[in-house]
Amino acid sequence: MDPVLLRPGRFDRSIVFVTAECNHSVPGS
Repeated sequence: MDPVLLRPGRFDRSIVFVTAECNHSVPGS
């Protein structure tokens, strides 16, 4: 886990959200 992801913030949360969406949308992962 990267310390940046653990930091509270709308920008960081957006990245985590987008990453989760991408991983969820990509089949076979």
